[in-house]
Amino acid sequence: MRIVCKDVTAETLYDVLHDTSYRKKWDSNMIDTHDIGRLTVNADVGYYSCESEKKVEEEEEEEEEEEEEEVEEEEEVEEEGEEEEEEEEEEEEEEEGEEEEEEEEEEEEEREEGEEEEEEEEEDEEEEEEEEEEEEGEEEEEEEEEEEEEEEEEEKEEEKEEEEEEEGEEEGEEDSKSL
Repeated sequence: MRIVCKDVTAETLYDVLHDTSYRKKWDSNMIDTHDIGRLTVNADVGYYSCESEKKVEEEEEEEEEEEEEEVEEEEEVEEEGEEEEEEEEEEEEEEEGEEEEEEEEEEEEEREEGEEEEEEEEEDEEEEEEEEEEEEGEEEEEEEEEEEEEEEEEEKEEEKEEEEEEEGEEEGEEDSKSL
């Protein structure tokens, strides 16, 4: 007897040959062409196969399902990772956008404050210039008034001198007449 075993362990082969729970089928007219994982025994007279097709199929289906589940789980994990990355990127972008907006607002506030300070300085300078001009105008008016007063005093003195001269002349004439 020649025993051919494809992808079957020695323990499984022993179980198949010695365990009556396995369904055994005698077939002298066909050569066993089961897939890998099936046990084939070639005898001198004919062929018989110790079939455990249902069990093998179930195991294969279970393995396929497990593989599919693993693939699905891996895909889900990858998708979750991608979603988390996208969410993190979105959060970072939002934070960066908020920070940029805050910086822009701060810059605008600083500009406005600077403009207000410049306006206040200009207003202060204008007020100072106006006050200086007013003071200069008042000083000029005072100087003009002083000059007018001096001129009036000079005129009064000149009038007095003229009157004194006239009086002196009149007295001289009277003295000459009395002589």
